[in-house]
Amino acid sequence: MIINNSIRTYAPIAPPYFDGCLFMNATYEMPEELANLFTKGLESLSKHLYEKNIDPTKLFPVSLIFTKDGSFSVTENEATTYGRCMSFLVYSMERIITSNNQHMQLFAFIEELVHYYFQETNETKVKLTTFSVVQKIFPEITFEEVTSWGVNWS
Repeated sequence: MIINNSIRTYAPIAPPYFDGCLFMNATYEMPEELANLFTKGLESLSKHLYEKNIDPTKLFPVSLIFTKDGSFSVTENEATTYGRCMSFLVYSMERIITSNNQHMQLFAFIEELVHYYFQETNETKVKLTTFSVVQKIFPEITFEEVTSWGVNWS
């Protein structure tokens, strides 16, 4: 299966903890600075997962899709394949980029990964875990700042 209209762009570099289980594709340009920020986020998340004894290889591989507005399409390119079971995390890069707030950008990126790797639907639990991961990179972040973004806590 292929992601239609994929492009080459800067992308985060996943640490070895995610080898073989985290893939990335883009249909929209990612600035180099944001790719570097997301790399730091993946490093922090990998340490957090390790501490919580969560092994990414025990879940289906996940593909991170960096899009302009959250939409993308796929084409099946294997003639003998009639269906697929795949996990996608889709990012609306235009929104993330225009937020112009590194704390918020990293929080948005890590939050979806926390949902996936912790298999958690409770938004409050996910936000608290995401906060811990992001705080390792930005120790100055506060709950007040996060709530000021108007994020969904329930």
